[in-house]
Amino acid sequence: MILDNGEIPKTALFEFTEAKDMPFVAYEWLFSVVIYLIHSVVGYKGSIVVKALLGYIIFGLTFSLSFQINRHAILSMFIGIITIMAANYRHFFRPEIFAYVFVLIHLNCIVRYRTTQNMKWLIGLVPLQIVWVNSHGSYLVGLGFLPIFALGDIVDAFIGSRFRGRPFDFKDQLRKSMPYLFVFIAILASSLLNPYGIKIFKHSWELSHSAYIKKSIYEWYPTFSKRFIIKKAFKMYLAYLVIYATCLFIGFKHLRTPTVILSILFLYLSLDAQRHIAIFVLVNSIMLAHLVKERLQDLNGKTLFASIFAVLLLTTTAFTYHKGNFAYTRAGLTFSAPFSKEAIEFIRQRDMKGNVLNSYGLGSQLIYHFYPDLKVAIDSRIDVFGAHYWESYDRLFRDEPHLIRFLDKYNVRYIILSRYDFLRYFRDKYEVAKLGWRLIYHDNKVFIISNQA
Repeated sequence: MILDNGEIPKTALFEFTEAKDMPFVAYEWLFSVVIYLIHSVVGYKGSIVVKALLGYIIFGLTFSLSFQINRHAILSMFIGIITIMAANYRHFFRPEIFAYVFVLIHLNCIVRYRTTQNMKWLIGLVPLQIVWVNSHGSYLVGLGFLPIFALGDIVDAFIGSRFRGRPFDFKDQLRKSMPYLFVFIAILASSLLNPYGIKIFKHSWELSHSAYIKKSIYEWYPTFSKRFIIKKAFKMYLAYLVIYATCLFIGFKHLRTPTVILSILFLYLSLDAQRHIAIFVLVNSIMLAHLVKERLQDLNGKTLFASIFAVLLLTTTAFTYHKGNFAYTRAGLTFSAPFSKEAIEFIRQRDMKGNVLNSYGLGSQLIYHFYPDLKVAIDSRIDVFGAHYWESYDRLFRDEPHLIRFLDKYNVRYIILSRYDFLRYFRDKYEVAKLGWRLIYHDNKVFIISNQA
């Protein structure tokens, strides 16, 4: 629509309820276009290949970040592996995956500047931020890195001066921090180059602190809330924390304030919401690289270390290939969208039109394939709808009178639910028939219910 009309939609648009007129902040508009163009050129299977290549890019950037710090290729590959293993449960072809690339580019540039003192590495972050702010809400992360490094260096200098019994030269440290602060101001200003200007900050803040989102969408649940949906990913997170704690024990003498601040902040984020684990392990790779740097300089058994690494690499590769990643996704070019191909074909053959009460997770694909013939009650842009609408929608499946009033008020012609929702809300055909509806299609993914003859 953006490419066809030359403008970004300003309202929710696709719903048949009053939600269609709710304001829509399309903060991911740029990479929505990018992903659409990729899909248009290479198709569904080609998009899976692109997603896999992005995984290699993330791994490569993690390796590069670590190698710049410790100059140890085997260790850097090990850090890259455990990082990508812990983050792969969020490896979806959505704008978020590009944000991971931006995070790592940002950190690589900062570390490169600290090594070379060449300002081009910091200045390059400005155009990166312009792309980032138009691509994903995590652009706020990009605003924090430079001030953290500047503050951390000042604290390290202060502690060092006290330890050595020398006077602390604040002006000299402030002068050394000026490149960080100068580029930070430029990045902050460049973040305003988006369709919503300064309002984007308010929207991002409200989204990340929305109570109804945090209690309704699993990826926003606290990590230790006993509602971690992806059990394998949670176990991998615990394993990663064990590795992290081991590295802290080995190299605590080599801690530096900038990496400590980064590690603490992103560890907190990983505890606050399950979705933030991935970004924590990506950022924390810089901490792991620092912690074991000095220890490895005295390591003589490189052949043994390389052999252990090779076994680990083969083991993890074989595991993920045969068992799937930590989001239960198997390797291959399989069709894994929420709708099955058969359900899509059924809707097309029946030429179904009208209003659809749908599962939250099915709205986006219904819109993609069938709008405007079919209009949905909700889609996955949960931040658009607000707490009142979400709570009213959620109540539909717990309050039968409320459901009946909704179906009548909006002349709903179809109820299309995921298998999980159907079994949870309509346990058998009798309950469907009691509402005057009938089940017209089902498979292992989708159930379609109709009130049409």
